[in-house]
Amino acid sequence: MILLLFCFIVGIFIQIKQKKPSLLFYALLLYLSLIFCLLILGPSNFVGGTDIQTRIGFLPFILTLSIIGCTFDIRKIYFLVILAIGAIIVNIGLLTQRVPIILKASDVADEVVSCNPYIKPCSTVLTLNYDFHGRTVDDHKIADKVYLFIHVGCYLGQYKPLVLSDNYETNTWYFPLISKWQTEMYSNTEKEGVKSDHNPPRADILNYKNRTGQELDYVLLLFPFNKMDTHEYTQEIKYQLSKAYMMVYTSKSGRVVLYEKIK
Repeated sequence: MILLLFCFIVGIFIQIKQKKPSLLFYALLLYLSLIFCLLILGPSNFVGGTDIQTRIGFLPFILTLSIIGCTFDIRKIYFLVILAIGAIIVNIGLLTQRVPIILKASDVADEVVSCNPYIKPCSTVLTLNYDFHGRTVDDHKIADKVYLFIHVGCYLGQYKPLVLSDNYETNTWYFPLISKWQTEMYSNTEKEGVKSDHNPPRADILNYKNRTGQELDYVLLLFPFNKMDTHEYTQEIKYQLSKAYMMVYTSKSGRVVLYEKIK
């Protein structure tokens, strides 16, 4: 980022001093300005999509590279060498930060799919996630700025046909699957306006059959309860599980717990 910013500032000075400045440079500069305005002033939700600023956050970097390319004479080998060395240093620095997080996230994903043998095909699985950032075995956050584990339960769908609550956007018109809204878990477990993706999650598990005519075969807890054990929503979940479900699997670290409906 620092290297790009430096080249960008130098490029602006070069363009100002040129007798015939590049029209493409100013067109890209105008576009970059509009993107920054959208990042700062734009809506966080648009046409059903969320986190708009995060999703378009890569555009300023792409545009900055394009502006730099319009300014410098790339035939000068020293410029390419400096840029390449800088890029390598930056990427190595980023990798030292990201690789440990990726390894920890992969370990969590392994634990999630480890409960797969205990789930029967064509079952319904309600996932309740108590920490979208993820937790290490020694109870530290894995990703402190993004919800890296918000849909990690979906990995279970690659092994057998399952109906997973993590596909909660099946209750929206643009979802690319044919879904029966009357049995969709995300809305039909809602209680007093609070849904299962709340933090901590809340779900009316016991009344799902009354609403839909179908059973919730399994309830999957991720990073269960954590430091929210005394929260009223957590107590509700515990009570409902004790009334109609039995624990059938706990992962090696306890970050994944699976409950099955008592027949």
